[in-house]
Amino acid sequence: MHYALCPNCSSTLQISQQQIEAKNGLVRCGHCKDIFDAKKHQLTPSETTQALKLVKEEPPISVAQPQVTQEKQEPITTESDDNIEAVWENKQEKTTSRVPYSLLALILLSIFIYQAFYFNVFSITQNTALQPAFEMINKSFGLNIPRYKNLDDIRVIDRQLSTHPILKNTLQLKLTVKNTAATNQDYPIINIKLTSAAGKQVAQATFHSKDYLPSADIYDPFGPLSSREFIINFNSPKETVTGFEIYFSY
Repeated sequence: MHYALCPNCSSTLQISQQQIEAKNGLVRCGHCKDIFDAKKHQLTPSETTQALKLVKEEPPISVAQPQVTQEKQEPITTESDDNIEAVWENKQEKTTSRVPYSLLALILLSIFIYQAFYFNVFSITQNTALQPAFEMINKSFGLNIPRYKNLDDIRVIDRQLSTHPILKNTLQLKLTVKNTAATNQDYPIINIKLTSAAGKQVAQATFHSKDYLPSADIYDPFGPLSSREFIINFNSPKETVTGFEIYFSY
């Protein structure tokens, strides 16, 4: 057994030959935690005799370890493994339980997606590329995501207003309409404005899809790039009609 004097706090440390050889003499002081070379600060035989009186009061030391090693080595202590403190190891405090960052990120992402959809629902549902997916979702889950709607894509191909060949005081409108969009959309509301020879409006009529579609087609969409012909009958106004105007709405 050898004894060395800590150069930092002047404590007398008891060191085994195995400890001196383990790390080329580097040890850690049990009092001040300073690392020093025990070979250079080893006590002489006379100093050792004096140190024996105090050594029992000194805390055990742990062997100093290098900062970088490829293989972690167990430090050697004089008495118990409870006092082991490797130089390269940093003390770590136990952290309290926290919500995993991945779960928090998932929650925030869900909130962001919901807000983005809520505030941009119209622009999202009007994306023609997404229409097949929306129709499949509606059919599979019984939802009612709105169909694509764009009145600019609905064009009048042909129109003809005349007196009904059989019914009295009745006008008949033959109208051919085309959906020029590349996706389904709802049938529009057809608005008809009748005018006199002076250009004055004498009557106006509004027809929803249930008014001009066969009952079997009421809930069907207006197919992409398709045309439909409608025949609409309505009462003629008291004033003579010389002109008419057609426009669509939803």
